[in-house]
Amino acid sequence: MPADGGAPLSHAQQRQWFLWQLDRESSAYHLSSALRWRGALDVPALIRSFGQLADRHLQLKVRFGVKPDGSVCQYVDEACIPTVEQADVHDLKAEAQTVRVQQLVQQWQQTPFDLEAGAAVACRADPAGRRGACAGRGGAPHHCR
Repeated sequence: MPADGGAPLSHAQQRQWFLWQLDRESSAYHLSSALRWRGALDVPALIRSFGQLADRHLQLKVRFGVKPDGSVCQYVDEACIPTVEQADVHDLKAEAQTVRVQQLVQQWQQTPFDLEAGAAVACRADPAGRRGACAGRGGAPHHCR
């Protein structure tokens, strides 16, 4: 890592940065999935699990930045604290829960990442866990080296 902390982008990262500059609202490169479970969700354990995943895969801790000279570089953050957005759907009837969860997952999958902010791992969950869903996204190709 250079003295200023920023390393040059790989060719793949340069392409992703270029595409992101053209359309910062695009979700075309998201890798996401949704899981359904029964029972209560241990949100702190979920956060620790995603944090440990990021510790094993440094690409998930990378964010981009622009140096004063205008060049773009990558920074590896010390810690990755995944975000967990919570949406409580347990008070809805079963059919309405399914529809609402599908809406939330679709909406969230279309939410763009900010390449300069980092946090490549994020999750949305129903903390009560009664017929809830957990949607996770991360590992967008811009983090590949």
